[in-house]
Amino acid sequence: MKIDLSNIDVEELLPQTKPFVFVDKLIDFDYDTYACKTSFTIEKDCLLLEDGKLSEAGILENIAQTCAVQIGFVNKYILKKDIQIGFIGAVKNIKISNFAYMGNRLETTINILTEFADMKIASCRVSSNNVTIAEGELKIALKSNE
Repeated sequence: MKIDLSNIDVEELLPQTKPFVFVDKLIDFDYDTYACKTSFTIEKDCLLLEDGKLSEAGILENIAQTCAVQIGFVNKYILKKDIQIGFIGAVKNIKISNFAYMGNRLETTINILTEFADMKIASCRVSSNNVTIAEGELKIALKSNE
């Protein structure tokens, strides 16, 4: 059963709350691979905006929250489980090659490469205006809901 993604409120899938939300929308979800794509428009009140530019920490947080949206979507809509809290266990080969500025729209795609118990490794790619600004891998450790 495919879900109409335009009706999804991503904040229901995230453990974070405003003003620390770095994802606006879930724009694509692949039901075969569980790949996930989100968007985020950088507004002037963004917490990790420095001199009109999204900081490296902001880009990393956008990636981590895209992982959280993916995990939340799978838990809520596919597995029918509660949302799990995840923690960044490791950052591997993250390369930030360009910057994003206030008003830019980020599109972030994650692909789950490996899952074992409560650990996931995800590859990620962040782009703005069809230009890659960051890519790499995150290891996510999930808190058990038991």
